Amino acid sequence: RVRTTDAPLEIFHGSARDAARFFPRSLNVAATVAFAVGDFDLVEVSLVADPEAELTTHVIEAEGPTGRYRFEVANRPSPENPRTSGVVPHAVLRSLSVLVGRPVRIV
Repeated sequence: RVRTTDAPLEIFHGSARDAARFFPRSLNVAATVAFAVGDFDLVEVSLVADPEAELTTHVIEAEGPTGRYRFEVANRPSPENPRTSGVVPHAVLRSLSVLVGRPVRIV
């Protein structure tokens, strides 16, 4: 169905726990949010396939006693691997740098 649609199609809606189980190689942003919240069952995930999309888009919405928040990030797919965003390698290097306390570079 995903390959034959010409409109956005929700292919999954459920908890971050189920998202991680059904899509273990994807949805790292959902897993990161669930880790930050501290509850994989509290975080709700919606995965939409959009044949017209040129960017990988993440929308994070949260609500609490102090207000409502909505963040949207749209990244270009990696030219080497269109299944991931081009920003992922840079984010991984940044995280490693923070963990080891010094800049990390690939040589």
